[in-house]
Amino acid sequence: MVLPFLATYPRDDQQGLYILGGTAADRTDPRTLIALGCGLRVVSFGLPATVTSPPGS
Repeated sequence: MVLPFLATYPRDDQQGLYILGGTAADRTDPRTLIALGCGLRVVSFGLPATVTSPPGS
């Protein structure tokens, strides 16, 4: 189920940072960027666990 999802996901208006990420991967090691991206996702998914009240209240 993951492979068909990954095959169709990028074509549906999700191409915002492909140019930036592709250029950075060409200039540096792609593994480093993949690790940084995974780390960023871990942090962003963990942030809601640290919030004690809704924003603006």
